[in-house]
Amino acid sequence: MSSTEQRIGFIGAGQMGLPMLQRLVASGREVVAFARRGEARAQCEAMGARSTDDPQKAVRDATAVVVCLFDDAQIRELALGPSGFLGSMALQALLVVHTT
Repeated sequence: MSSTEQRIGFIGAGQMGLPMLQRLVASGREVVAFARRGEARAQCEAMGARSTDDPQKAVRDATAVVVCLFDDAQIRELALGPSGFLGSMALQALLVVHTT
């Protein structure tokens, strides 16, 4: 699979995650980022990623999902809550979790 065929779902494009997202886009990956704030979505799009305010849409059809959130509570909320992304991930997708 070429790097352009690798779709990355990205949850948490904030202060720590945004540079990671930028590197993924620069390497030729298609990245779809979830961000709650419109300003953060605009930053992602300015870098060449697509963005959404729906975590399920961010991970749909992704070959890997990168999660860069503040703590375990945020991960539980976004992964398992009412709009949880885990149920929308492809069965073979890789889940990479970074917490600070």
